[in-house]
Amino acid sequence: MSLSVKTGLGLLLLVVLFALLGPVLWPDPAAQDLAQFLADPSWQEPLGRDQMGRSLMARLAAATRLSLLLGLLCVITAALLGSLLGWLSAWRGGWVDGLLRSLADGVLALPGLLLVLLFSAMAQGGFAILYLGLAMAQWVEYYRVVRARSRALLASPQVEASRLLGFGNAHILWRHLWPELAPQLL
Repeated sequence: MSLSVKTGLGLLLLVVLFALLGPVLWPDPAAQDLAQFLADPSWQEPLGRDQMGRSLMARLAAATRLSLLLGLLCVITAALLGSLLGWLSAWRGGWVDGLLRSLADGVLALPGLLLVLLFSAMAQGGFAILYLGLAMAQWVEYYRVVRARSRALLASPQVEASRLLGFGNAHILWRHLWPELAPQLL
């Protein structure tokens, strides 16, 4: 493992620890204390307080938890949706493949931020809409990788032999496709 990978993993671990331990050290990010209006940083409050007397460190920890959760949910959703649609497109071919490719090309034609803003404009904002917008902007990358690799694998002699021996789609998916796709997806 290279130094840059170790450094990156170490920094990510620090951010996760801060997000998890933040509520223990700074319990309520919304608690106001107007007597400590714009208080300077101290040992108890390393970032000080804002104009309403709220702890900036508690607010940063809460925002970090929300950001990590949102990022994790978006990546998992995009990976699942993109992988399933990629497998479906490669497996079925024909008009299903054409329809899904057209949908993917349409999503790629729009910048990701614009897609998220469109989702936010259609509904009244909030966590769920931001989550859906980000996940819908990311699924195409997984779709394209899985579709391209699955098409090649489905035409391979191993899969052909499995079909001739009477193995079902589930066997082909778990025995031939998943072992080849897992390293790229994970």
